[in-house]
Amino acid sequence: ILNKTDDDDNSIIEDKCIDYQMTVSALDGNGVPFVISIKIIPKITGGAYDGLHLILFTELWIKNLTPLNLAIGAPSSQLFGSNNPVDKDSSIIAAETAIMELVSVLEFEGNTVNKDDSQVNDIIVLPGQDAEKVCEEVFEFIEVDSMANVLRRWWASEFNNSRKRPGLVKLPDSSSWKWEKHGWKKDLCGSVDREGWESCTNLVGGFSKYRTFDESHPYRRRRWVCTRERITSEKNIDWLWAEKLVVHQPYINQDQASEEQTQPDNNSITNDSSLRDVPTSVKKDEHISINIKCGDGSWSDSVTIPSRGGASNGIIRLKASRWAHARGELNKSSEHKYALYELIYNVQPLDGAWGEYTRLMKISPRIMLHNDSDKYIMHIKQAGSADDSLLQLKQKQSSHFYWSSSELPDLICVKPGFLTKERDECFCWSGVFSVNKLGMTALRVRCKDDTQYEEIRTIRAHVYIRSKTGGAGINISFREEDPLGKGSLYRIENMSPWPVWIGQDGLVANPNQSYLFSSEVSVDEDDGVLLGDSDGALAGDIVKPMSCLSFGLDAPHRRSKPRALGGLSVKDILLRVALAPLGSREGEESMKVMSFTVGTTDRLSPSKLCLSLSEEISNDLLGVRVIGCVCTDGP
Repeated sequence: ILNKTDDDDNSIIEDKCIDYQMTVSALDGNGVPFVISIKIIPKITGGAYDGLHLILFTELWIKNLTPLNLAIGAPSSQLFGSNNPVDKDSSIIAAETAIMELVSVLEFEGNTVNKDDSQVNDIIVLPGQDAEKVCEEVFEFIEVDSMANVLRRWWASEFNNSRKRPGLVKLPDSSSWKWEKHGWKKDLCGSVDREGWESCTNLVGGFSKYRTFDESHPYRRRRWVCTRERITSEKNIDWLWAEKLVVHQPYINQDQASEEQTQPDNNSITNDSSLRDVPTSVKKDEHISINIKCGDGSWSDSVTIPSRGGASNGIIRLKASRWAHARGELNKSSEHKYALYELIYNVQPLDGAWGEYTRLMKISPRIMLHNDSDKYIMHIKQAGSADDSLLQLKQKQSSHFYWSSSELPDLICVKPGFLTKERDECFCWSGVFSVNKLGMTALRVRCKDDTQYEEIRTIRAHVYIRSKTGGAGINISFREEDPLGKGSLYRIENMSPWPVWIGQDGLVANPNQSYLFSSEVSVDEDDGVLLGDSDGALAGDIVKPMSCLSFGLDAPHRRSKPRALGGLSVKDILLRVALAPLGSREGEESMKVMSFTVGTTDRLSPSKLCLSLSEEISNDLLGVRVIGCVCTDGP
């Protein structure tokens, strides 16, 4: 490491010292390497050699901050490089695979897989998982003739990149893991036959994502799955790191070593075949890839993390089902309530001196919900999903949120509730809004019966970015607004002697159960003003003379309207304002469409209420106008 003079006992340095770095990997029971980097730095004191600094570190630490049972994996190319040591072990293959099956696999890999499929990497579960359960899978392939006679059979991974069968899948550590009592079982999800077989016409085109079976197809496969469970005992309590963090150090091919870095002649630490070491030198354009799955779900797309650099952020979408487009026995018995988990990751260098060598990757839920109300329970669900998938938040409670369906849009709706079930059923679901649009939204709250619950009219939903997530994390808070409009996002003040009906424009084009209205008109005996069905969104909300109310949107997602000229879209909220119920004839004649943009003004004509007023009074009101303007009373 150092160039020293022969006649100096103090080992004075003549040339500059050389740092040396390498990685050492130990294989677990499945042959997956657990890699640690070693860096040796000469220690110089007063210009003299004074020993060595030996630094042990890993490239990336991964921490799961969610309550989900997440398994962390990586592409096989990053763990083994171009040469998989497990596939090279001829003794294992000879013991577990018959000679004819091995020949069939080699023919299959050489002749029937196209170039693109052969480049697909298998995802390998990393050692040291912090999950309580990890699902392992293998695929059984067969080729049959027209009489359903089996011509050949082989075991492989999903993309046939590696030979994999139940006998080759072992526990990483028998003292920390055990197989569940049911052992290997067939995956019957989808439209497979009774034995779990799915089929295809040729292996180049691959198998359908719906997992269908046709007796005329020559190629078939079925999936076998087995779950290993963590053993919790006093013997393995020392492995606290395995219960908290997962480490990942990519394999570095020796050919990628830089020219400045040299390798000793004897680069072997031990004669144990389960240990190996290679020099580390990562190219600047290379990246670290991480894959995540929840339980027996499918692997996520690879999360790409720059190998050189500091912070990195992003979003991860996990499907709870292994076959999201299929339905079957395993899906029905799944322990997961949701279909799609939306997570975020944040990669930061460690604090202190270790930040030079390693980084920490934190995985957390993307959407966090907060109920800021002191009085009401909040029910939240994905728009279009069943009510049994709703999330209930009590007063001042917070929780993560996941999607009930991967096929529905990313929209949510909310309704208030009470602790008692009888009172809890009186409210309807609010209009839907997007979690990806930052800002505040006022949601109109309506009751199922004909009466309006006077203590709550609107709910304010505030969507904002969660700190320290790089803009990927979202927080959504809910709280009720004052029904009289004090401090509300939208407040309607009627300072005229006429009652005013107001409602969101565009609801007729998209009606639903909460948009019912009645065009019947009655007279309030106390105030002597026209009344309609103020509980219906299409009829509009009545604002009595010299009063004010909070206003909310029945369809927050429908905000923009195309401008007549130029084809541009105005992202303003359009309102319908009238001097009669919006669903009535007088309401249509006296109605004006206004924008909620500050500075907008318009005029309403009371003389158009010809059905409710006499001809003489209508003529006297020809010159009278009710002026409406949009203004703001705060920032």
